[in-house]
Amino acid sequence: GQILVNEKIWLGVLSRNFSSGGVSFVYRHLYIYNFGYSFEFPFGDIGRGNYGIHELSFSVDLRLSKDHEIPDRFF
Repeated sequence: GQILVNEKIWLGVLSRNFSSGGVSFVYRHLYIYNFGYSFEFPFGDIGRGNYGIHELSFSVDLRLSKDHEIPDRFF
């Protein structure tokens, strides 16, 4: 699940088939730029020799014209 803080920061936790878990963070800047980080770590035997996965993300919501509006997305 995820929670939205001050309409700028997303915080979340995740589980994948009960064999791994993780945390995520996304920061929205000026409602256009999104910077994200997530870390996933394995549970049990699948985790031997695996120290987790780090993921960085960056996205831009382009406003193609003055009339073009981008609705808020909550995901």
